[in-house]
Amino acid sequence: METRASYITVGSFVLALIAGLVLFVVWLGRISFEEPGDRYLIYFTGSVTGLQQGSTVQVRGIPVGQVVDLGFDSTDIGQIRVMIEVQPDTPIRQDSVASLATQGIAGVPFVQITGGSADAAPLVASDGQEYPVIESRPSTLQAVLETFPATMQQFADVMDRINELMSDENQQMIARTLANVQDLTASLADSVEHADALIVNADGMVEELRIDMARISDDLDRTLATVEEGVAQASADFSATTQEYRELAQTFGHAAEQLDAVITAARPGLTEFSQTGLVEFTIMVAELRSLANTLARVAERIERDPRTFLFGTTNQGVPTQ
Repeated sequence: METRASYITVGSFVLALIAGLVLFVVWLGRISFEEPGDRYLIYFTGSVTGLQQGSTVQVRGIPVGQVVDLGFDSTDIGQIRVMIEVQPDTPIRQDSVASLATQGIAGVPFVQITGGSADAAPLVASDGQEYPVIESRPSTLQAVLETFPATMQQFADVMDRINELMSDENQQMIARTLANVQDLTASLADSVEHADALIVNADGMVEELRIDMARISDDLDRTLATVEEGVAQASADFSATTQEYRELAQTFGHAAEQLDAVITAARPGLTEFSQTGLVEFTIMVAELRSLANTLARVAERIERDPRTFLFGTTNQGVPTQ
């Protein structure tokens, strides 16, 4: 009895284990006994390397289905026809876009569906279409896979050039160049020290020059003040002199008039005198009048421009014809 009970226990355990394995396999295979999901078609241009039946389909990062079939398009061999099946009521809209994506750099590719605004209409099959068609766009994975060979070739070329650059001859040249740079750096350091000393000396010279310029400016100000004071005093003296010359001219004018009146009054009695000495006396009167006119003109020039009369005109050179 005990041996039989042991067999029953072992058999029950084995049956339970088999049932668990079957359930696990069903879960792994995502076998669903519910109603089938919605199917859509996607047409990719270019390579879909790594994509296969059973690959995951995600909508904004959420798994919603899988790839059920893929192959060449019968009407255009440049396109890959991919059929997907997603859970019912999956929000796929008319503005939804499908692309290939991967989890990490070396992950398994899957179909990623993005976009789909809330106010857009659900995607439905058009006339003549068996299933609705989701628009596709090139993915980053596809671009990487297509450019990977060219990138590897460029990388190989770069490595070859690096190997050529790091040859023994080039290494010796680099070592000599580094030594020259070190010597140049030391020379620049010495030059910088001399430049600092020159800058200090230049600062001292600039300060002394500033002090000298300030002193010269003060002396010039005092000189200009003295000149202005002298000009003002000379102008006052010229004004006084002009007034004196004017009074003198007026005096000579009055004297000439009085002398002329005396001569006119005495003319009848001096007829005989006029025949002998009047000519000389008349010449003297004319000269006195000319002298009076000349003094009047001098006084007028002094009054109008005393500086020019005293120092003369500032114009130099030969006047033009």
